[in-house]
Amino acid sequence: MKLWLHQFYALSHLSWPFIINDLDRSFSLDLQREVNVQLKCWAGIGRSVDNGLLFRSKMKFGLGLTSVSDHYQRMQIIKYELLRNSLDPTVVELYKFRELQNNNFTKIWKATKALSIANAEVDLALKFPAQSTKQGLGFGKYNAQPSQSERRKLVTSKAHEIAQESLMTHTHSLKRQSVWLEWAETTYPFDFSWKNLIWGGISTDVFKFVLNSSVNWVRTPDLLHLWGYKKSCYCCLCGAEKCTLHHILSNCIFSLNDKRFTWRHDSVLSLIYSAFKEHIESLHNTRVVDKNISIAFVKAGSTKINKKFSTESAKQNLLSKGNDWKILADLPNENFVFPPEIFSSAERPDILIWSDKLKTVILLELTLPS
Repeated sequence: MKLWLHQFYALSHLSWPFIINDLDRSFSLDLQREVNVQLKCWAGIGRSVDNGLLFRSKMKFGLGLTSVSDHYQRMQIIKYELLRNSLDPTVVELYKFRELQNNNFTKIWKATKALSIANAEVDLALKFPAQSTKQGLGFGKYNAQPSQSERRKLVTSKAHEIAQESLMTHTHSLKRQSVWLEWAETTYPFDFSWKNLIWGGISTDVFKFVLNSSVNWVRTPDLLHLWGYKKSCYCCLCGAEKCTLHHILSNCIFSLNDKRFTWRHDSVLSLIYSAFKEHIESLHNTRVVDKNISIAFVKAGSTKINKKFSTESAKQNLLSKGNDWKILADLPNENFVFPPEIFSSAERPDILIWSDKLKTVILLELTLPS
């Protein structure tokens, strides 16, 4: 909730001062350094963690917060975009004078220079629109002549993309905290929406672990050895030389042989299997009625339908069509062999249900997040 207040309350109070005052960018950077300490404390991450974890977009495995310096740049760009498109020629001359004056600065960030770069990118995108979806060429809504307000949104959005690219450039320069780039393209990011974080019932410990583990900053023996808190970083279970986060989560031989990695998955699968098995055994004692030939008779002069028939029809499901169902589950105590009369295969789905009479096979695969 404190992070939410920073994003939607504190920054909104800074919008007007950042627009009307000609503050230097160094002021926003100094303010940002003070704010980052509190943001990292509220998020439960270390002070030395890459700031990009807070300010990267959620699709880039970040929290999606807005930094004070980025908010200052956005407000300044909006101000000069309003001056550039003003109906008052005097105001336009003022913008041109400020733009000419700021061109002399090569190493200092100026809003007029960032605005010219963003406008050039927007002009290129409007003249040669690119396809961003998988629908194919020609699909999509393209507005070649946006209004001033729409163009202002495009410019600020492009400036935000440029700022995100700078965060990614810094992330690539980090050897340890950039490990998430190796699996980012094949993994769905965690749901960091405010509804899920505040009202979704996610515990603080899980939230902290997800953030720190994404940048490989969990206090594992390997990290404690790097900080100088431990003399060695071996695994106390299997004796591996380096006990990293990857080793603990999915690479320890002792935990693999002890079924620790699959314990949570198998526990949930066992409950599902027991429920299915009990339901199938109850179906073996019932008489299967073909609903296509079942008729609900109505007495002459009555419009009421037999409630018993309607109730039985409502209970029709995939398993109610037969009473010879068989079930297998890929559990440690179960002798799972895929039925050769169906298909000769060494693969084993989590749950297999089949009926010889109906010539029907049902495969269930359980995906359980860690």
